[in-house]
Amino acid sequence: MSEIAEFNRLMGQRIKELIPVQTVWAIAKSVDWENKMMVATGLADDLDHPEVLLGIGFDYKRPIVGSKCLIGIVSGNAFLITASQVEEYL
Repeated sequence: MSEIAEFNRLMGQRIKELIPVQTVWAIAKSVDWENKMMVATGLADDLDHPEVLLGIGFDYKRPIVGSKCLIGIVSGNAFLITASQVEEYL
């Protein structure tokens, strides 16, 4: 591997390390299937996460309101990872 390619690989790896990733257990409070968004309330802190994406690009899940969900947060953007009860997959 050339020195430039190795440098680019290392820089990309370092950039990924700087982006904080967080997961939160939450309860689905409301679901907007048309816009592929939901509101979830954190179990540990009781804080609302108002704009949780129901999927990323090609895999969408419609959780049942009241179900336990695991959401991921990257750079302030929240997305659904999984839910204990799902009504529909797309």
